[in-house]
Amino acid sequence: MLAHHPLLLRRLLQMSDGLRHGTRLDPRLRELAILIVGRLTQCNYELVHHGALALRLGMRPEQIARLADWESDAAFHEQERAIIRYAAEAAQPVAVSNAAFDALRDFLDQEQILELVLNVAWL
Repeated sequence: MLAHHPLLLRRLLQMSDGLRHGTRLDPRLRELAILIVGRLTQCNYELVHHGALALRLGMRPEQIARLADWESDAAFHEQERAIIRYAAEAAQPVAVSNAAFDALRDFLDQEQILELVLNVAWL
């Protein structure tokens, strides 16, 4: 649909490029957030495309395979769980708890939190 509105398409692509390539948020954490949203929303494109990208960025294959068990699986450390929790709550039912949001403040600054929020919402 956006192809029918070239101006909005260009702006959207600029925003997308900025989110993916112009932020300070660790790209592995960004991709982890995108993957969990893709999984929860059953978006195969996100899982395939961003799964391959996550592997190139150094995410371990077992992490991608075990996303469903992120809360208890030893493949994920505390910061990754905080990222996943935030992304999952933002995606379904679109209500992030204060605890999930506050956990991000332990290791992300305000700018990185905004980058995470925008990347999760971008899907």
